[in-house]
Formats: sequence, structure tokens, C-alpha cells
Amino acid sequence: MRISLSFEKYLPKRPSPGTIGTKTRVVVNCWDLEVNDKVLCLYDIQPKNLYTVTETGEEKIILRSEKELRKFMSYVFGLMGPDIFSDGGRCLYSITPLDGNKFTIGSPNVFTLPDTEGKNLKLKYIITDVGTISAQPIFEYLRKGSTRTDNIPQDAINMVDNLLRWINKKDYTLIKTSLFERSEELRPEFTIYKGFSISARPQWKLRLNADLTCKAFFPVGNLADILYEIKGDELYNSIRWPGIGEYIKNLEVEASHYTNPDTGKKYSKRFKAHGLSPKSAREQMIEERNISIAAYFQEQYGIKLKYPDLPCVKTKANREEYMPMELLQILPFQPPKADVGPIASEMVRIAAVKPEQRFRKLQSFIRTVIKQSPLVKAMGLKLTSQDPVVADARILPTPNITGSGAPVTRGAWVPTRFRVPAFMEVKYAIVHFVRAFSGLDKAKRDISQAGQQLGLRLVFEEERKTIQIAGLSNYFKQLREKDVKLAICILPKTGPYSDIKRACELEQFLVTQCVKESTLIKSNPWPNILLKINGKLGGVNWELTGIEKHWGKEIVMIVGADVTHPGPVKTNALKKSVAAVVGSISSNYMKYVAVVRQQDYEINEETHTAREHIDDMEGIFEQLLEEFYRKNNTLPSKILFYRDGVSEGQFSIVVKIELTAMQRACTKLRPGYQPGFTFIIVQKRHHIRFLPTGVGLNNVIPGTIIDTDITHNSEFDFYLCSHQGIQGTSKPAHYHIIYDDNNLGANELQLFTFYLCHAYMRCTRSVSYPAPTYYAHLAAFRGRDWMKGAPNPEGLLENNQFKILPEQRDLMFFL
Repeated sequence: MRISLSFEKYLPKRPSPGTIGTKTRVVVNCWDLEVNDKVLCLYDIQPKNLYTVTETGEEKIILRSEKELRKFMSYVFGLMGPDIFSDGGRCLYSITPLDGNKFTIGSPNVFTLPDTEGKNLKLKYIITDVGTISAQPIFEYLRKGSTRTDNIPQDAINMVDNLLRWINKKDYTLIKTSLFERSEELRPEFTIYKGFSISARPQWKLRLNADLTCKAFFPVGNLADILYEIKGDELYNSIRWPGIGEYIKNLEVEASHYTNPDTGKKYSKRFKAHGLSPKSAREQMIEERNISIAAYFQEQYGIKLKYPDLPCVKTKANREEYMPMELLQILPFQPPKADVGPIASEMVRIAAVKPEQRFRKLQSFIRTVIKQSPLVKAMGLKLTSQDPVVADARILPTPNITGSGAPVTRGAWVPTRFRVPAFMEVKYAIVHFVRAFSGLDKAKRDISQAGQQLGLRLVFEEERKTIQIAGLSNYFKQLREKDVKLAICILPKTGPYSDIKRACELEQFLVTQCVKESTLIKSNPWPNILLKINGKLGGVNWELTGIEKHWGKEIVMIVGADVTHPGPVKTNALKKSVAAVVGSISSNYMKYVAVVRQQDYEINEETHTAREHIDDMEGIFEQLLEEFYRKNNTLPSKILFYRDGVSEGQFSIVVKIELTAMQRACTKLRPGYQPGFTFIIVQKRHHIRFLPTGVGLNNVIPGTIIDTDITHNSEFDFYLCSHQGIQGTSKPAHYHIIYDDNNLGANELQLFTFYLCHAYMRCTRSVSYPAPTYYAHLAAFRGRDWMKGAPNPEGLLENNQFKILPEQRDLMFFL
């Protein structure tokens, strides 16, 4: 019984580079970087508290969060001279030991801040000597071909990254790992800033990876003005004030109307919004003074409010203290409060920069990124060339689509007839949830024509106007009794999507297809919609010619997995992670089944990353193997596992937990059953981009692959751009093989991976990563949809697994 990991199989050595495909060269947004092995002093610097000294000599603590205290540390850094730099947090690097006459190491230091908040504030902080640090571990990592990814010298790389950002802080605003330079005024609810991301990467040699980036923030300006732009006249409607108060909750603001009575100097105070007052500034009373807030500010500060009919902002969590919103300025670089959808749309639009334009901007940035300073000189930091890396690449051959009348061209093909229509005839109903749907006749006609073109006969049974959500399950049951196999649900912009999917997939079986009313305005949308419908009903839209013979006589199962984590939600049921694992059940790798489960959402306090491994992988995989056996009357001899969403720091944890669980499932199902496993991490969150060297090309051709030079210097990984970029610059997916006892070669795995990118049944073009990974992502988000608005979320689960109806489990309900 093999329930242990072989050291040799974990992070396997790179086999011989791939040879299949047409050779080419591509420009990569990486630059050769040099740094010396200068040893720096490393300190931990931690602000402790803020205080004033009373007349009796006692320290009066001023309560501030650690985040607020850290903002004051910039004053301390100014004392330390040009030989230091910081990560913006607790790490402080210094070329020379800190001056013992200025600073005390290991015990509290005190710094008197400039006139702040009208008080003589003092900042107490502690500096601890951590030791020394240099870039030497990076050189050793690159020199030793056997060094593994999970031994990457992250502390040394962080040091180089922090230096790169520190020397650019005068010209850019540093936020986490990015440098922002300017904003795009887009919508009242948010502002998008453009900038650059930079990081040192140990590839075959040390490189600087630079890319364009953008991020959305809450608008900056006068709070009253900004809120009026967002909310309009609702801002004067007291019924709306509780909701608006919730909207601005935790927003950081600043008031600057204060004057120090002793010095006469103006100063400002910062607050956090905790809601709005129940009454306007004209009516809200300060009880102990028996005066309205508007009158108080007139009397105390000589300020006559412009907008006395607006509510005030609550500035204390546990006390009724209010500030007129017109006196508050919104501080910059705060998370936006707008819905994710509009922000994502604008981000995509702004980030859609053509490759040539992107690389031109990066080249201009790179010319100034290394700024001369004592730090740069001491560290020997420099780019060996202003030109980016030009890497050897190949363009993999595209698969043929069985039954298609035209070849795959730049990742796309013309749909003809379905390879396997789900049924000879499909009765369907149209259920609309819009107030006045007038497109019934046109929809029926277009559906019939599209079905006829694709070989799926669709017969209209009935129309049903808006029905009560509580009656959905019963209605679906009635349709089933009439032999209706499909309900097409027409929805407004925000409709009961989650209720529909919960009803038909967890309560009363029926295949449903939700379509937004706005989609029907588009020209001929039904052929694309029918791709989903035929797949959900059990059909096969197309096949990749010869893919079932790719592995010879081996019986191979493809598995995809993903975990989706919650956003900022209020409902406890939605504060969970949802994991989904899909497994292939057909030899053409077009059909998959899914298991979806809920698990606890946990954040690692050190790395600030979410726990990524999947709980109960043994039980999940056993179910997938049983389904494979039921469909094929045999078990797979090899398993290829495409795993999404795992960072380098979690490789070993995910392999140890998930792979050993899958091995246990094999031996539990059948003693002695030991299929070979290939565990592939699919990474999309990186900043590597390609620029083709050919004339007249905007983006690289689908199938462009690089498996040398910019990859790990000894492990088995590659970058593959499998899709055609419609707008902007295509992003290749990064594939890192972290376990392999199938001993796969580069050619067979790379080509098969590219082919799987053509097996995504929702569209007739190759996608950016393999279909099973996409399906796992869709299934995980379906789990989140089931939870939304559920009256009894726990009732949807059994042992944390969603109770999907047996009829749906056999189908690709997540399409």
C-alpha cells in the first residue's frame, strides 16, 4: 500500500525540453538584474504606542491601531539617513549598524512628532537586532541545480524587492508590491490608479519582472461632495441615511479645521466613519451643551455649514460623537465600496493594453527604475541591459475538431453540428422573470433555428410568466411530469439566479439555462447558449480528433480542482470557502462529473494567504473513481491532476495533504490499486507577458510555449499561452509539475495540456487553461450561488458536501 510521497517524485527534474512545434522567439517582460552579496544589518522595528505627557509627568496613551501607528514611522526613518530602507512593515535594512548614540536596540525609543492633532505627541517604538542578510542565498539557489522551489530564498528576494520599491517611493505611491503614479477618474463610486509591479525572480538567472498594473480605490475628496455624486438626492432623504452610513463604514477621513490654542498653528485629525447621525446637522443636538451640531461649529470654530440639512458622520464606535460631513476629506488609497462587477469591467478595459504599447511603457519605466543612491551603490544593484529578455519558444500544433468543417484558426473554429446531441428531441419551457417580456415569438424562432443548425431538435412546450421563488421546485416537478427536459429562464439584470439553481440542482431535478434579457438583444446569441444547453443535457458538442489515443493503451483520468474563497460578506454561510473537484469520465475527455463541498475559511497570519488545501480529498476522490468505474467498467491507470490556485509556498502542503488522500482513496476502493499520479499546478496570478517578434502580430499565436530560460532552472515547469487575446495582452498560464510518478515527457504533457484547452464546451475557441480547471472553478462558484439567499444553508449540506441531486451529478450542471 503506497500512502507516502517519494522524494524523487516531488518537484521532479525537468525532462529534456519539448521539441514539438514551430520554433520562434518572443520578448518577455523580464530584465537581467545584478546585485552583490553585501551583508546588511536586519532589524525588526515595531511601534508600541502614541502618548502625551501630562502636567504631572505621567504618560497618557493615545489609542491608535497598529496600522495608524505605522504611518508615523516615516518620521523615524527620516532620522536614519540614506543608508536604510524598509518593507513598509517591520523589516528595516541598514548598510551599517544603527548609530547607538541615536537609537537604543532592544529597549524603547521615543520620537517627538511634529505638531500633530494639536498635541505634543510622542511615538514609542522598539528596534530589535534580528541579524544580517544578503543576496548570497539567491546566488546559491541559482548555482545549485538541485535546489527546489520550496527552498526558494524568499527573505533575500524580499530584500531586493523592498530595495527596488524603496528607491522609487519619491516618484510613486507604494501600495503593497506595486508603484502607482496616477489615477483615472472613471465613476463616482471608485477611482482606478495605474502603475507598475516589480519583483526579482530567480529564473535561469536573477531577473527583474516588471508589468503594468491597476487597482481601484474609493474616490478622494470632500466627503459630502463625493457622497452626493454617488447617491444624488438620496443624501437628503433621512430614510436612506442608515444604508449610506453602512456604505461609508470604516472609511478613513480627515478634518483640518483645528487650531492649536498655544501656537496658533492649524492641524488635522483623522477619524474612521462609524455611520451617520439619525438627524441632520441642523437638528442633531449635543445634549450636554443643548446646542445643535451646526450651531456648535458656528460658535466654536466660526464655521457656517453650507449643508446643514445633511447628516453628520459618527466618528466614535462607542460614543455619539458626530462631525459635519462637509468638513471631512476622504483619505487616499482606500478599498472601494462599489459592486465588484462595474469595477471588474473598468479594470479589464483599462488593463487591455496591446502588447507593443505595454512593452513600450515598461521600457520607459525600466530606464528610470534603478535610481542612483548610496543604497544602490552599496548593493551593486543594476540592470545588465536595458533590453528585455528574448526567449526561445515554440508554437504547438493545434488539434483537429472532429466534425467541424473548418480548421482551428488562431484558437477558434466554426461550429457545425453537435458531435452527440443530447436527445433526438428536447421539450422546453420559457420562464421569464422580467416585468414585460415581449420577445417570446422571436426567442422560439431563434432557438428552433439554432437547434436545427446544430442538430438538436427543440420543441416549445409552454411559457410561464413570473412565478414565486417558493414555488420553483413544485413548478419544475410539474414540467418534468410533462416530459419537459429544459427550462429557459429569462432574467433581468439582477434576477433569482441562485434560487433557480438551488431549486433545480438540489431540490427538484430539471436542467435550466438562465439568460439575461439584455443578452437577447445581441445578434444571434442562441448558438452559443445551446453549447451550454447540450452539454448540461448530457450531449457532446465536439471531439478532438485522436485525443483518446494520445496515451496509447493507458487509461487516463483527468482531474481538475479549485477552491474559491469568500469576499467581504455579512452572511455567515457565505464566509466559507467552497472547493470543487471534477473528474473525466469519457475517453475523449469531454465529459466530467463534479463533487462540491464547503470548508472553513482560514487565513495564515504570517503570509496573509487563505488556506488552499481541500478537506476530505479522500472521500471526494473515491466518489470520482466510483463514477469513472461506473461509466467505463475499469479504473484509470494514470491520473493527471490539474490544480488551480496554489502558490509556491503551499506546494508541499497541498501535495502532502491532497495527493496522499487520493492515494488512500485508491487503496480503499481496491486494495493494491496504485495508479500513477502527475500533479500539475496551474498558475494565472503572475506578471509574465509575451511580445511576439513577428511582423504584424498583436499577440502571440495560441500554442506559444516556453520551457527554458524564464522557467525554473531545474524543475519541470513551462509557460503556455493557449488562447487568442481578444483585447489587451494575452497572459500565459504557468504550469508547474510538483509530483510525477508517471515519468511524463515534456512533449506528451505539453501537447496534451494544450489540447485540453480546446475541450471547454462553453465556447468554440481555445481557452487560457485546461477545461477541467475551468470546470472546477465553475463548480466551486456554483456552490457559492447555492448558498446565496438560502433560508437554511446547512440543510444543503451533508458532512459539508453539497447534496446535489443524483440526476444532476451525472450531468455537467455547472456549464
